[in-house]
Amino acid sequence: MANVKPRTQSRKGAAKKNCNSSEIKKCHAMAMLLFLTLVETSDFDPKDPLTFETLIKEATTRYDVSVADICEQFSVNASTVARWANGDNAPYKIIRPIIAEWIVEKVDASLKKYYSDTGESAYTLMSSAKLNLASKESSKKSIQKKKQKEAAAV
Repeated sequence: MANVKPRTQSRKGAAKKNCNSSEIKKCHAMAMLLFLTLVETSDFDPKDPLTFETLIKEATTRYDVSVADICEQFSVNASTVARWANGDNAPYKIIRPIIAEWIVEKVDASLKKYYSDTGESAYTLMSSAKLNLASKESSKKSIQKKKQKEAAAV
């Protein structure tokens, strides 16, 4: 037993240790800013079930919107939100823009909190990351492909 070496740290743990939390927060803020830009500048239509599904999935997996928040705000069960995110079901068309607006406001509030905590502005965040809107075009194309697949399946 004396020759047993202590266990070394796993790669995952080592990677986490080397990550700078301010860099992670900055990347998260850039993603939120890009998300808001895409929603506000593209032909985003929350009444479209596929667009709504993508919005719910992105908001609950990548941004500071929890399923519990959505459940509380709109008086629905977590299983309902899961069905929305999976595309199995969607709320009435008239309600979707209201939910989408609430999600955008929630993500925007998280982004404003980041700005107030760090003193950074949207301009410096965008210019330091050198973000371009090429990803906007790729997301539009992926949504169009999903629509085409859905139409072909019907």
